[in-house]
Amino acid sequence: MDTGTVIRLVRIADGVPQATLAKELHVTKSYLSQVENGGGKFDLGFLRKVARRFALPMPLLLLGEAVNSPNDEVFSLLREILGRLLAARTRDMKDDDADTAADAPKDTPGDPAEGEGEFVGE
Repeated sequence: MDTGTVIRLVRIADGVPQATLAKELHVTKSYLSQVENGGGKFDLGFLRKVARRFALPMPLLLLGEAVNSPNDEVFSLLREILGRLLAARTRDMKDDDADTAADAPKDTPGDPAEGEGEFVGE
């Protein structure tokens, strides 16, 4: 998994369409797609914008990169934390959708809908 994949997973977990995120980051949808699919080059400024948008520490976005380090165990634990974070965001998103649906008014059969009712003539 690379940084672009991490960005895509965070975006999807938060329910943000690609076009919306591209607009918020002031980049084209095509560029964001390239980054998410591992083909686009990006700089630290771009990563900073993504991290701020999703309220994440910027290093979490880099956890997908392959690292050959004596600290592989540490990186493994950090990747696990990222996985849990993504799972929690996805759960929260689904819970919010369920709450919104439960709070929505439901039409009752026989009740006139808003704007409908008896016509009062002159």
